[in-house]
Amino acid sequence: MQTNVTIIYIIMKHIITILLLSFAFLGNARAQQLNTLLTELDKVIQEKGKYHKLLQGRIDSLKQLVGTSSDERQYAIYDQIYKCYNNYQVDSAFHYIQLMERLDAVRRNKTLSLMVGMKKAITFGIMGDFTSAIRIVDTINVDNASPEIRSEYFHTCRTVYGWYAEYIKDFHHDDNHYEQLTQSYRDSILQFTGAGIRRDNVLADNFIVKGEADAAIDILHDIITKAKDEQKVYAYYNLAQCYKVKGDDEKHALYLTLTAISDIKNGVTEYVALPELASLMLKMGDIDRAYTYLFCSMEDAHFCSAFLRTFEVNTIFPIIDKEYREQEKRNQLFEHTIFTAVCAFAVILILALFYLQKQMKRIHNIKEKLSEANKSLAIANSQLEEANLQLEAANSQLQDSNYQLDENNDMLSKANDILQNTNKIKEEYIAHYLELCRSYMDTFENFRKSLLKLAKSNQQQELMKLLKSDNVMEDEQKRFFADFDKSFLSIHPHFITEFNALLNEDSQLIPKKGELLNIELRIFALIRLGVDDSAMIAHFLNYSLPTIYNYRSRIRNASIYDKDEFNRRLMEIS
Repeated sequence: MQTNVTIIYIIMKHIITILLLSFAFLGNARAQQLNTLLTELDKVIQEKGKYHKLLQGRIDSLKQLVGTSSDERQYAIYDQIYKCYNNYQVDSAFHYIQLMERLDAVRRNKTLSLMVGMKKAITFGIMGDFTSAIRIVDTINVDNASPEIRSEYFHTCRTVYGWYAEYIKDFHHDDNHYEQLTQSYRDSILQFTGAGIRRDNVLADNFIVKGEADAAIDILHDIITKAKDEQKVYAYYNLAQCYKVKGDDEKHALYLTLTAISDIKNGVTEYVALPELASLMLKMGDIDRAYTYLFCSMEDAHFCSAFLRTFEVNTIFPIIDKEYREQEKRNQLFEHTIFTAVCAFAVILILALFYLQKQMKRIHNIKEKLSEANKSLAIANSQLEEANLQLEAANSQLQDSNYQLDENNDMLSKANDILQNTNKIKEEYIAHYLELCRSYMDTFENFRKSLLKLAKSNQQQELMKLLKSDNVMEDEQKRFFADFDKSFLSIHPHFITEFNALLNEDSQLIPKKGELLNIELRIFALIRLGVDDSAMIAHFLNYSLPTIYNYRSRIRNASIYDKDEFNRRLMEIS
């Protein structure tokens, strides 16, 4: 039972460890993803002028189409220009709403008139004229309008009242009347609007307001998977609000960053994500980014003439500006402290160098005095050693003279023995090889005569057969090796025994039956005779040069002596 409990404990311990490592990895991956997106946002902010030029280019292209179009077509063009300007330059957007209002097509068509009125209310809301915006939506009657127009109206009301509720909340009003109105229009959208991405965004917004963030997250992730890029921005912002409700600052910042990147790339200057991200960066301790993002938001809000966004930025700007300036003071203080410390360290270092230089000079003087004393002592010792050496040299010369006399006598005796032995070997070899040469001459003379006889009798096949045959050469080579072996062993009768004494017991060389020497013994017999060149040995024995190298290396490796000692003892074999 105790063993089972122990096993379960170990398993649970490993599972917990794996889970902790997984959470740590995921946390690090999330932080890395956020940092990558923030870096991209920094770059996009630096290049926002490029995106404004692209949007302005589209607007200029649309403006060129106005003069040559019909009344209905002009409305469509004005509407596209309005959509471009609406979140970019609200004054210009309002101008094109006024142009749409003057068109006969709008005056005659109630649906177009209602759409222009709703656009005008939205534009007043962006400009901060909430009184005019609310007056317009309150006077619009959509009882007999199409479902699409009614849905658009509910969206407009939710937006206008939502903005106004957000605006008065900043003044700490306790009246939640406009929040209730916003919620009622949100409910109307969900009731009267058909299924689609726009309705799903409102449904997610409804869950966020009720504090049901997880339900909203599921809907928003589904939107992101199927929506186009320009439709994803609302889902990103709503996801940011979900994680704000859940208290997850990293994911809150991540989706605000995605929203801000999309806004700026689309040329939007009336936005809410970037200033909210600036506040979050302040909370997360990245004051430099907080200041940069808020400054960009302020610049764009003024450019757009978006009153509500300007108001929001101005509300939080003093907080971030104060923190930014305090950080600059802390940085300056830190830099001043570091500079002071470096200067103090430099002074201490200079003083230390002066002191060290003084001590080194003192040590140098002491060393010079010691060196002079050592030189005097060395001279005295040298003179004494020289006297001893002279005495030893005299004794050594006397001993060397005696040794040299003995060595000369021994060398003279050995030289006489070697000379006598050498003369004897020369005489025997000369006589033997004269006889051997005469024998080869007779053999080749007989071979020539037999070839001549065959040639005269036109026996070409027999002649070719005889010429191609190696038998004669093989026989002569065998006879040559046999004569060599016999001659060599007559001079060095104990060669095989003495040579094997140089090798390991497992590597002893024993000639086969009918042989006097084998190939290995012949190689070292030639070396004993003074033929040490492997190429000459290979030619003499009719073997390839690598074969001779291999035999020599293998035998030397089998020796019980090192290479030099082996060669010396080989040459001493009698």
